[in-house]
Amino acid sequence: MRPPRLTDKPLTGVYRTAVGRNLKHCLLISRADGAHLMLAALTRHETVRQTVGIAY
Repeated sequence: MRPPRLTDKPLTGVYRTAVGRNLKHCLLISRADGAHLMLAALTRHETVRQTVGIAY
């Protein structure tokens, strides 16, 4: 996972992802949303051995 700057805001469940690349012009993501994606990625075949960009 390649998150931008992490914040302490609550979970929203609303964020963008990009498999195999970073997202451009994305500055923030909450730790809760980052953790949410990490758990969801465990069951997604396309994220295995891939870089995953995440941001709002």
